[in-house]
Amino acid sequence: MKNLQLIKSDNLSELLELLKKEERKYNIIAGGTDVMVLLKEFLIDPQCLYDVSGLSELKEILVDNDSIEIGSAVTMSDIISDSEVSRYAPVLVSALKEVGSPLIRNRATLGGNVGNSSPAGDSIPALFVLNARVNIVSEGNERSVKIEDFILGPRRNVLEKGEIIKSFVIDKMGTDERSFFLKAGSRNALAISKANLAFRFMLKDNLVKSMNLSFGSVGPVVIKSTMIPQLFIGKKPDPGLIDKSCSLVSEEIKPIDDFRSTAKYRVKVLENLLRKCLDEFC
Repeated sequence: MKNLQLIKSDNLSELLELLKKEERKYNIIAGGTDVMVLLKEFLIDPQCLYDVSGLSELKEILVDNDSIEIGSAVTMSDIISDSEVSRYAPVLVSALKEVGSPLIRNRATLGGNVGNSSPAGDSIPALFVLNARVNIVSEGNERSVKIEDFILGPRRNVLEKGEIIKSFVIDKMGTDERSFFLKAGSRNALAISKANLAFRFMLKDNLVKSMNLSFGSVGPVVIKSTMIPQLFIGKKPDPGLIDKSCSLVSEEIKPIDDFRSTAKYRVKVLENLLRKCLDEFC
């Protein structure tokens, strides 16, 4: 971290112009809760940090008829306390409440959690089931990508030189939809996920009308389930169907062995977490 320069801008256009011209290695910083850990562990080695925490354009929450747009520099605490997000995207609120401590959530941002692109990031499975799109800006250009296309692997994503995450656009859940976010860690609080899942569904006349399900911390990227929702759509849930869906977990995910857990353990944990959600049907 020798001669590490911190550059702070209060103007988005000015920042994007600086980034386009920047020839040094740099990282974007908002709350700094991820970047400072990576610096300490020598996992990144930037020559400068660009602080976006003062950019008002990145700190808004905007609600329209069908969606909510959340700025990348909005803190997790502000998202959790927002009445519209709590009402229309409760699965995201549930996920963010699992991140660190209140002190961390007061600084950590949604953009930082996604930009870090960890498969264990708690916000990411929730964003998957909310069909999130990531709005990316650079000088003179703006593009939008699906959250599942944004992350390429651990700490790898599609951001190119000069680009930053501007915001996330997520679905507004209907009043007849329900959701869950569940995780397993090495302890009850302040733990990185060994495995997690986000679950969103709608029942009508005792039949499953829609279901979104994603698994985190089980591979290089979050995995969006296809087989399990297909099993349920149009059917009345019953114990036999739940048993069959849990048996599909090992086919859907790509579990990993690492210092936190084994692949076999992760499969079993996710089967149990999924069963806990699906038992709400019966």
